[in-house]
Amino acid sequence: MTSPENRLEALSAESASGFEQAGRRYRDRLAAAAPAPREDPVRVQRLRARLRADADAADAVLGRLMLAAGLDAARPRTRGR
Repeated sequence: MTSPENRLEALSAESASGFEQAGRRYRDRLAAAAPAPREDPVRVQRLRARLRADADAADAVLGRLMLAAGLDAARPRTRGR
């Protein structure tokens, strides 16, 4: 490599390093300025747990109801209803 090529390569490496450092400083500043994540209040946690339990129970019941409805629909006497 010639001297200008070496200098160009050195400048390229230096600028890449500078951009990485600037990006790191920017991310550090953002992280320092961001508020700490808040934990949900106990009421919200309880409500969320109840809703999940209700959804799970409804999912199980719905499967049984659909199976029963499918079996009823398959009976010859109930098809005309």
